[in-house]
Amino acid sequence: MQAGSGRDFAGLNFQSVMMSKTVLAGCLAEPLTSRRRFLMLSVGACTASLSVACGGTESDPPTVTLSAIPLSGLVGATITLSADAEDDEGVEEVRFYRVTSRSRQLLATFSEGPYLFQTQIPSDASGSVSYVVTAIDADDQETDSNTVVITVNT
Repeated sequence: MQAGSGRDFAGLNFQSVMMSKTVLAGCLAEPLTSRRRFLMLSVGACTASLSVACGGTESDPPTVTLSAIPLSGLVGATITLSADAEDDEGVEEVRFYRVTSRSRQLLATFSEGPYLFQTQIPSDASGSVSYVVTAIDADDQETDSNTVVITVNT
């Protein structure tokens, strides 16, 4: 087996490896967790040349939905938040947030499912409390869920 030297092609590192009568070429500019496109070429007794351009990943951003039980309660009541997150290359992280008119407050982070989190309706809540989840995939693409609004009963 012979390893070819790395060469820059359109700003990406190109590597080739010669194994017997097979040439393996791939784009190594991305982390190992990313999906890459590889090209295999069988070479016979003749001489062959090979050109490869790497186009990056074909990753879709994650999808995520959020639900809660119950959807209303008194201050201090326990709310169970449940997120369903999926991605073609795997979900790396799911973050639960309480949303106010001014900011997001991080409540919890999960690196594997099930994505369930219990919280209480805060003592300063008036009218309603909102929650959202962010899913992050292996390519650091982020998607926010739908917003779940909990009605605060008086």
